Amino acid sequence: MLSSKQVKEYLQNSYAKVDGLWFLKIEEQFGFEKALDIDLEIWKVMPKIQTRYLKSVPEIKEIADGFEMFFECLKIKMKLDNFKIKVARSNAKYKK
Repeated sequence: MLSSKQVKEYLQNSYAKVDGLWFLKIEEQFGFEKALDIDLEIWKVMPKIQTRYLKSVPEIKEIADGFEMFFECLKIKMKLDNFKIKVARSNAKYKK
C-alpha cells in the first residue's frame, strides 16, 4: 500500500501532468494563443473551487475571522501544491 507521502506525490504529479497535457492538446487543435486564453480562464476559477473546499473543512470552518481564514487557506494551498514559501504577517493596517 502507498504511504501518505507517496499518495501526495502521486496526486501532485497527476495534477501537474494533466494541467500540462490538456494545454498541449488544446494548443495542437486551436493554437498557442487560444490555449493560453483558456488556461487563464481555468485558473481564474480553480482557486475559488479550492478555497470553497478548504473553507468547508471543519477545523478551518471554526476560524471566524475572514482574514485568519484566508491566511490559513493560503498556507494550506501552498503546502498542498508543493510550494515552499515563508509567509510573514505584519501588524500594518491595509488602506484601500
